[in-house]
Amino acid sequence: MSKDDEQQQFKLLQGGRRKSDNKPTKQRPEDQQLPEKNNFPFVADELGRYLEYRKQIGIQRYGTPLQPHNGRDVLLDLFEELIDATTYFAQMIIERDGKLPEQK
Repeated sequence: MSKDDEQQQFKLLQGGRRKSDNKPTKQRPEDQQLPEKNNFPFVADELGRYLEYRKQIGIQRYGTPLQPHNGRDVLLDLFEELIDATTYFAQMIIERDGKLPEQK
């Protein structure tokens, strides 16, 4: 995608508004505070680089990047990945708090 295409897509995502019209606002009282600008990299940029990295791993490991209709059961794959992620999440909580939250 060219830089012009990216800018046009960004404009469409912003509802066609000019940049000067895109002042951040909190719309509901229960919203968290607005994010503070800082010098860290943008998450979307980091995620894009990481997705490309994972694509290359898929090519090395499986001979192809992930594609739909690849003969695998995507729901089972997702279920297994989410179980793994949940296990890592529980580990993080235990390491931080010493235990999992109390059951009610």
